[in-house]
Amino acid sequence: MHIRRHHRVLMTSNLDNAVELLFDSILDDALFEPAIAGLGQAMGNRRALLIWSTRVGKEAAEIVATHRADGADFDTFLSDYGAYYHQYDPTKFRWESMREHHWLVEDQTESRQVWASGHFYQDFALAQGIVGWAALKVGQSAPERGTHDWALTFPRDRGAKGFDAAALHAMQHVAPQLRRAFHLRRQHAELRRLANAGLEAFNLYRFPLMLTETDGRPRFCNTAAERYLAQATSCLQMKSTMMQARVAEEQPRWRSFVAAGAQALGNAAAGIRLRDGNGIPVLIQRLPLTPSLRSTSAWERPLQLMVVHEQSSLDAATSPEILRYVYGFTQAERRVARALAQDRSLLEIAEASGTKPSTVRSQIKSMLAKTGCRRQVELVRLLVMLTGFVGH
Repeated sequence: MHIRRHHRVLMTSNLDNAVELLFDSILDDALFEPAIAGLGQAMGNRRALLIWSTRVGKEAAEIVATHRADGADFDTFLSDYGAYYHQYDPTKFRWESMREHHWLVEDQTESRQVWASGHFYQDFALAQGIVGWAALKVGQSAPERGTHDWALTFPRDRGAKGFDAAALHAMQHVAPQLRRAFHLRRQHAELRRLANAGLEAFNLYRFPLMLTETDGRPRFCNTAAERYLAQATSCLQMKSTMMQARVAEEQPRWRSFVAAGAQALGNAAAGIRLRDGNGIPVLIQRLPLTPSLRSTSAWERPLQLMVVHEQSSLDAATSPEILRYVYGFTQAERRVARALAQDRSLLEIAEASGTKPSTVRSQIKSMLAKTGCRRQVELVRLLVMLTGFVGH
């Protein structure tokens, strides 16, 4: 009895320390992996996986963090799981029916018939020496959206003891704290990304420019956008925290436009025309994100970059301003951009500007880096879309 009580005290201490580390890791990334390791230790020194999925059961889950107790063997496990076997993980197909902060526990000793067949069990789990697992539905990283589920999973290795009921209960008890820590960590990562992106330059752009999430929720509006959205006749309006088309009949088109941007993950340019309160069509362009604004981890929700043109066609000065204030093009790069949009060759551009072809090639390389375009054809497509070039 004394040994069991000592074990529970040690387990609780490990769990408390892990939760404390998890909150500390919001400001110090170096503490995040030790925090996940602490959760694995609190569950009996087990392997631990933090998994995130936008649509559990429909898409591949993303492994955000792990506690590796066995080095190279666990690397093989992660590689196989991430590359193929996540498709057969039975946890996902029962996930939506589970209640938040509850466990899904499956063990070979309790369900031998299930473990005797099936790709996941035979080809992956048993082959990896796994004879069970416990998955805690921590909750949603963004509860207001009804998406982005977190799963904290602990595999049971062959030869290891079964899951301790007290450990399961203790972890379930702190699940709300875990969700809060994960949610705060995501928020901090996104704020840090916006701060590092140098958004003050966007306020120099005199047209309405907005950064929105992939559901249309605005994260940043420059000064011009704030003024525009405050107008009673603007083509977009705020409803609660969501940005919607002012004309109700056009809301389905706006929703489809935003959803298409979510699938493109900020890489594709496109446009839509919406009527404002006076019935005048207004052009909204979605532009490729600058590299500093693109998501680099599962902690950062994808963004979209949108520009509102209060006329139905582009003003002659619009494109150079976008290239200057949004993408940071120099005056020389803007001249090259205009020539590329007019289908001029590299040699023609060099001859017209009195420079060497190698100089033009370097300028194009710089423009690719600033826009995040991977190939010159993508850059030209963007420049052609941004019509109305003038020599600034």
